Amino acid sequence: MTKAQFGAEPGKHIPGQIVHKYLAAYAKHFRLNEHLQCNSKVETAECKGSEGWLLSIVSTADGVNRQVLARKLIIATGLTSEPSVPKILGSKAFQGPIVHTKYLVQRDPELMAMSDIVVLGNSKSAYDAAYSYASRGKKVHLIIRESGKGPLWMVPSLVTPFKIWIERLLGMRLLTWFSPCVWGEADGYGFVRRFLNGTLLGRFILSSFWAILTADVEQALDFNKSAETKRLKPWTPPFWHGSGLSLLTYDNDFQSLVRTGRIEVHISDIEKLSADKVHLRNGVDLKADTIVSATGWSHSPPIKFLPSGIENDLGLPGCKSLSDSEVELSKLADVEILERYPFLKNQPTPSPRQISWKQNTSNDRPSHPWRLFRFIAPPAFISQRTIAFAGMLITVRTSTIAELQALWITSFLDGSLNVERCLDHFSCGTRRRFERDSLDSRIMWDTMLMTQFGRWRHPSGVGDRHPDFAFDSLPYFDLLMGDLGLEKRRKRGWFADIFQQHLPEDHGHVVEEWMKSRKKDS
Repeated sequence: MTKAQFGAEPGKHIPGQIVHKYLAAYAKHFRLNEHLQCNSKVETAECKGSEGWLLSIVSTADGVNRQVLARKLIIATGLTSEPSVPKILGSKAFQGPIVHTKYLVQRDPELMAMSDIVVLGNSKSAYDAAYSYASRGKKVHLIIRESGKGPLWMVPSLVTPFKIWIERLLGMRLLTWFSPCVWGEADGYGFVRRFLNGTLLGRFILSSFWAILTADVEQALDFNKSAETKRLKPWTPPFWHGSGLSLLTYDNDFQSLVRTGRIEVHISDIEKLSADKVHLRNGVDLKADTIVSATGWSHSPPIKFLPSGIENDLGLPGCKSLSDSEVELSKLADVEILERYPFLKNQPTPSPRQISWKQNTSNDRPSHPWRLFRFIAPPAFISQRTIAFAGMLITVRTSTIAELQALWITSFLDGSLNVERCLDHFSCGTRRRFERDSLDSRIMWDTMLMTQFGRWRHPSGVGDRHPDFAFDSLPYFDLLMGDLGLEKRRKRGWFADIFQQHLPEDHGHVVEEWMKSRKKDS
C-alpha cells in the first residue's frame, strides 16, 4: 500500500476510502473479480449431508432465483453486515429519517441539510458520526443508554509512559501475558502465564500493570476537565473491554466539541419519540431533525439455514433454551475458567438500570454465544467438513487473522487438517478432564472453553455473544499456526520474540510456508 499508488501516509491512520481502493486493486491484480457474483443474495442454505449445501440465490438486479449445490461452503459475511436498529416507542410518529451508520455515506447530503442531529450508541461509529456532523457545524446530541454498558474507551494512538503505538503494543508478546486467556498457552510460554494467573504474587503484578495502564490512559484523556467531558468517562476499566478499545483518529480534539457544546452527551434511555423530538427517560426533551442509529449489528448471518432447527448444530448464537447437557458443560467450563484465572472472579458490577434492561429483553438476546471450534468450524460438522465460518470474531488484528483463518479453513475443508492432531498440539482444557473421551467430546469441550471464556474476560464488550479480544490476538495466531504445523516463532531469538512488536509483516510469508509444508506432506 504505497503512498504513490494509494495515498496512504506513513505513520498515519488509513482512511476507509484508501482501504477500499487497495482491496479493489488487490482483487483486480489477482483476478478475483471474475469469480465474484455481485448483485446476488443467498437467501437460504440447505444442508444436504455429505453432498454439501443447496443455496437459494436471488438476483438483486432482476429478482431472478436460482440454486447452486456447493460441496463446500464458507460463510464469510462477518458480524457487521445486518444493521440492528432498536424499536423505539413513537418511531412512526417521528417525521425525520432514522438512519443506521451503515448508510451514512449514501444519506450524508440529506443529513447535512438538517440542523439538529441525534446519535444513538456508545460505539466507535457513534463517536465517528457525532464528530463528523459536529465538526461540520451541526448540533449533535449523543445519547448513551443508562441501561447499557456505558461509554467506551477512546484512547490516543500513543499510550503508556513510553508512548508506544497501541497497535504495536498489542503485538508485544510480553504484554499479552498480562491478559488472562484460555488459549494463551498456545504461545509456548505457559509457565509465565500460570505464574501470573495462578499465584498471589503473579496476580499482584498483573493487577499493577492494568492499574498503571488505566491511569496513563485516564491522564491522557483528562475526563475531569469539564462536567461535559466527565460524562464520556467509561464505567469500567480498559481490562474488561475487548476490541471496543478504540482509537481517537480525528484531525481535531473530540473533547473540545463536547466542551463547547457542539456535541452534547446524554446518559439516559429513550422514553419515546414524537414528531420532532426525542424524549429521554430522565425528563429531557431533545429537538431532533434526524436520528443516527449507531446501535450495532445483528448477531447471526443474513442467511436462513435449513432444515429448521439446524442453527444450534451450526454453532450459531441462539435465543432458544439450551439442552441440559449444554447447560452442564457450560457450567463446567465456567468453573474451570475461574479456577485457572481467579482475577476474572471480580467482575465489574452492572448498574441497576442495566440489570433491569437485561431482564426485560432476555427473550431478544442470544442465550449463548457462537460455538465454533477454533472460532471457525461447527463441532457437529467436523466429520463432514462441508462448512466453515470465517471472521466471526471482533479483534484489532483483522488482516492477519483473516489470512490464518483462510489457510486453516482450506486445510480443514480439503481434509488435510488432522483435528485430533490439533487437539494434541494444543487444547484449552486440562487434559485429565477428557483424556479418555471420544474425539467429538474433546472437540466440544475445547470449543465450550474458548467460546464461554469471552463472557468472563470481556463483559464490558461483546464477549457474551462472539469472540471479542485485543491482547489475545497474538496467542490466537500461535494457535492457528500450530494447528497448521507452521513456525510460531516469527522473530530471531527469544529476546526479540518476547520484547519486539509482532507486526503484519512478520507473517508476510506464511502462505508460501504453508504451501511448502503441504508439498512436503504430500
